[in-house]
Amino acid sequence: MTSHDPPPQNTPPAGWPPQSHGKQAYYQEPPPPAQPEPPLPRKTRYRVFPWAFLAIQAIFLAWLITSLVATGDDVPSGHDLAQACANGAWHGLFNSYQDCASQTSDAFNAAHYTTVGAGFVIGLWAAVDFIIGLPYLIYRLATRRRAPYAT
Repeated sequence: MTSHDPPPQNTPPAGWPPQSHGKQAYYQEPPPPAQPEPPLPRKTRYRVFPWAFLAIQAIFLAWLITSLVATGDDVPSGHDLAQACANGAWHGLFNSYQDCASQTSDAFNAAHYTTVGAGFVIGLWAAVDFIIGLPYLIYRLATRRRAPYAT
């Protein structure tokens, strides 16, 4: 290397870093990059909604079963009702044909009201599930965590 050649690139100038001879140097090495702290453990979230929802389902199911069982014993089948007054079969059971027809009509009405009652319970059940489930679904969709965008 001659005196006219430029110094090679990527090398510090001569005498750099200066020797401090016990004094602080002008140049200090940057500190190593800080290690990221490990993430804090997540709190366990108590999921109340699924248990409350299952409790509501159990209540409606119990209501439906008890209402059907309580009225189901008093309702004779259609075949029993048809045979009750046919061809004088009312003798011995009822005082007259009119009494037999009246009792048969009452039994059909009881069966009808049982059906209406069960329909009411099922309709109320579906409405409550919809009213409770839709806002929860909206909440879950709004708060779900999305994956970061890939770059």
